[in-house]
Amino acid sequence: MDVPNAIQGSHEDLLHSALNGPSALAYGAGRAGRWLSTWRGHRAIGVVHNPARERGNYVHTVMGQRYDGLVWLPTTSALRPLHREYLPDEPELETEPTGF
Repeated sequence: MDVPNAIQGSHEDLLHSALNGPSALAYGAGRAGRWLSTWRGHRAIGVVHNPARERGNYVHTVMGQRYDGLVWLPTTSALRPLHREYLPDEPELETEPTGF
């Protein structure tokens, strides 16, 4: 899935502007820096992500309060299974929208 550019002023927008490539950031004990102590939008991409509703994919976050560190990957791709598993004899109810 192609993901739109980060919303201007969001944490991801700042990271994209500040870092040249994949990076690992460890915040340490002193988290009083402007970026770590400011509420900004933080993109949440997970099981449910809708690029058509990009603003709805952000949550207000203070990075220094939410995380101890961050791994920044400006480009990624979806995981692909190594092999197919056998077909189950019964449905996996916890993964089906059955209403139970």
